[in-house]
Amino acid sequence: MVQQQLLRVANLIGYGTFILMTAYSLLILPDLPQQVAIHFNIAGEADNWGSKYVLLLIPVIVLFMTLAMEAVEKHPEWHNYPASKTKANEQAMYKISQRTMNLVKNAILLIFSLLQLEMIRSATTENTSIGAAFFVLLLTVVVAPLIWHFASMQKL
Repeated sequence: MVQQQLLRVANLIGYGTFILMTAYSLLILPDLPQQVAIHFNIAGEADNWGSKYVLLLIPVIVLFMTLAMEAVEKHPEWHNYPASKTKANEQAMYKISQRTMNLVKNAILLIFSLLQLEMIRSATTENTSIGAAFFVLLLTVVVAPLIWHFASMQKL
């Protein structure tokens, strides 16, 4: 029950952010300059520029990634498990694996949405760098579910 609520909240945040960012990108696209930052180096500074229409490509790529991850999430029997998987702990491992896949999927939706926002922000302001907070968030939302996954599997 708690896991279902967690997955619903994660989906709401991930999909909601993605939908809002895609809509915002479509609305602001005509007002953007022809060239926007399309890549940022490890220091968070824009180091490659491209057409503003790249902002339309990102949601399409993310949509296909999300659909693939959604399919994998719905089929935990496809996932890779440790040799210690037995009939007795199979369902628990499936739930942990589904939770991890859901959280990673939604983390990717959130990250790409925020990256898109940063690309738009850098095109509309003089600031062409991403703050260090973005990279901390990136590491946190991707690594935390994986740590939780391995710790949960270890308990079984």
